[in-house]
Amino acid sequence: MYQGYENYPTWVMAVWIDNDRDVLSDVMEAAMRSLPDSGPDFSDVRLAEWLRQYTEERLPEGCDPISESLLNHVMNEVDWLGLARKYLKGDD
Repeated sequence: MYQGYENYPTWVMAVWIDNDRDVLSDVMEAAMRSLPDSGPDFSDVRLAEWLRQYTEERLPEGCDPISESLLNHVMNEVDWLGLARKYLKGDD
């Protein structure tokens, strides 16, 4: 645990989201869209997948192999489901 999050990479991701108004707005809109109209509620899974894709689209392109490997490792350590649940509850 780190600052109430699963680990340090998850905390860093939450800090980035919470401190960038445009990103936070995008995340909260995605959270609202991920809520179901009816049927089973997998909104946390949908939002977790969206968060990871959203973040990956913002990674710098053309990194050297070491930086790319490090970024991939960190992205795999983020607790995307935990973050999704945080934003679905409105804990920003």
